[in-house]
This record gives sequence, C-alpha cells and structure tokens, in this order.
Amino acid sequence: ALASIVSDWRSLGALQVADVLFVDDEMRSRAGYAMPDEVMVALCDASAAVFHQLQTVAAAHTLKRLASRGRALSDPLLMCLLRHMATAPPEDLRPSVLATFLAAIAVGSGGVAWHATEASGGTTYRHELSEALSAKLAFKVEAAQVEDIQQALAAVAEIGRRPPPAAMQAISSWTARNATSITPAGAAQVVIFFLHFGPGGAAPAADPTPALCARIATALPPPAD
Repeated sequence: ALASIVSDWRSLGALQVADVLFVDDEMRSRAGYAMPDEVMVALCDASAAVFHQLQTVAAAHTLKRLASRGRALSDPLLMCLLRHMATAPPEDLRPSVLATFLAAIAVGSGGVAWHATEASGGTTYRHELSEALSAKLAFKVEAAQVEDIQQALAAVAEIGRRPPPAAMQAISSWTARNATSITPAGAAQVVIFFLHFGPGGAAPAADPTPALCARIATALPPPAD
C-alpha cells in the first residue's frame, strides 16, 4: 500500500511526504520489514518535488529521516539542497542544521550514479555540498555545540572532500582549543578527519591530532602490570 501511494509522488505535498515518512518509520520498527528500493527512489523524488516548500529546519529533518534508511540521497534531491543553501537566510543555517545536512549526504550506500564519478576522481553534488556546508560551519564553529562539530567532521571525512583552506584553518584552531571538551569517542571520530585531510595550518601548533590522541588515551584501560 505504501509503495502504491509513493509511486504517485507528483500528487504529494510537503505534509503528505512527512506523513509517508512517518508511516515508513513505523513500518521499519517492525521485525523483518525492508523498504523496497522503488519506495526509496519515490520518496527522494517526492521530497525533491516539495523541497522548495520546506523551511530549513524541516528540510534538514526530512533529509535526516531519508538518510536513516541507509540509502544514498538522489542527485535531484542533492541539487535541491544546493539551491536551498544559496537562498536560505544565514540565520537559518545554524551549526546543528549544517551538521544534519552533512550527515545526511554522507550516507553512501545504494546504486547511485555518483559512485562511479567519485571512484574515477570526478566531482559530484556531494562534493560541492560538503565544501559549501563545511565552509559555512567553520565560520560558525564558535557558536556550535561540540556534538555538532563531531558529527559534521565525521561526515566530511566519510564524503572525502577536504574543506576549503580557510575553513580547515578555522576547524583546526577550534579543535586544538577544545580538544579536552570532546569526549574520547568523539575525539576518535574527529581524529579520523585530520588523519584524512591533515591539519589546516602551517605551524605545528595548528595540528590538533596530538591533543585528540591524548583525549582518546584517557579512555584506554591502564597497562597491565
């Protein structure tokens, strides 16, 4: 029944898409339910069709719920997000929202076209979004919750696109100053980001990796006698 409703996605409005996502969430909570591929495709198409109707927070929530299904978001939906990023009021793009967007686009499973493009070294919508989102996040980093930064940097590392130089420097400086506030588990996420891309500054002091490793070490069991 759900597949037949979503198959006619052109007739769905923003509220109806939210309702369908809710129903599918409920069905996924049942043992043995697996969402058919065509339902995910239709959900992405329906979400892309109504994306312009969504406020920024609602858009982030919608993408998060779609990505929670473990399938990559479609290119048309990513294009909608690119357009939204260009027109959204700056005050709407809070660090938590930017982190949610990054986490949603980092989901990489599914038979989508950009797999081959990225494998051959080409640039995709995911790359463009990752650069834009991480740049915006970097210059709001002082107002961000530590958990949002951890989530965002883990997502950027998963996408594999290094943020612009100025953004990398801001992220490195923030991380070096706040390493002791990051949980050991969060430090393990963030250190992968810096091992993947390197520090953002030229001076050794700009490399937060030693401080992150020290934070991770606090969670390790004491050595055996």
